[in-house]
Amino acid sequence: MEKRNIQVTRHFVCADQLQQISETVIACLGQEDLITISGGLGPISDDKTRDAVAKAVRQPLFHHEDVWQTIKGQLGWLGSTPDSNNARQALFPETAKVLDNPTGTAPGFYLSCGESILVILTGSLTQAFALLENYLEHGEKKYSSVSRARYAWILIGIDESAIAHWVDCQLANELFERHFYGKALMFSYNWLASHQRFWLSI
Repeated sequence: MEKRNIQVTRHFVCADQLQQISETVIACLGQEDLITISGGLGPISDDKTRDAVAKAVRQPLFHHEDVWQTIKGQLGWLGSTPDSNNARQALFPETAKVLDNPTGTAPGFYLSCGESILVILTGSLTQAFALLENYLEHGEKKYSSVSRARYAWILIGIDESAIAHWVDCQLANELFERHFYGKALMFSYNWLASHQRFWLSI
């Protein structure tokens, strides 16, 4: 996320409960630009994520035959016989687009809902990272890979409110994140910015 300049604002941990997952998703819709969900895409009864997301965005689940054929091929290569539980992994919300998972039988998917984009990933971290990178690289919304610079100063002899006021006035039109960390007699100030170099002169 960091290398794409995406700021993570909050984390949630949910039990394998459809209602809890769907309510958590609903609470984030419209509040976050990008919502990622990991886990719960397997073939067993406690894999609730696809159903919870479909409920949250009010879309029915549709069977994708091409995905099902891929899953059957993967299971056959592993020496397993596909069954109706495995077929659940080929169900996706109506407007979802599939993220192929070449190293596992659980594809991911993504879809838009209002101002938010939901990206649904597997529980396997290595597979999830690959699916997320695939989305960030090829999804409909492009995320910048331009690195951000970080600048930090330790200032002594000036209070926190004074430097905050100066920064707000002098750099009001600059796009960057600012953070203050105060201690007795001194505090540190740092910011993150893209493209530009800043000099602090007071």
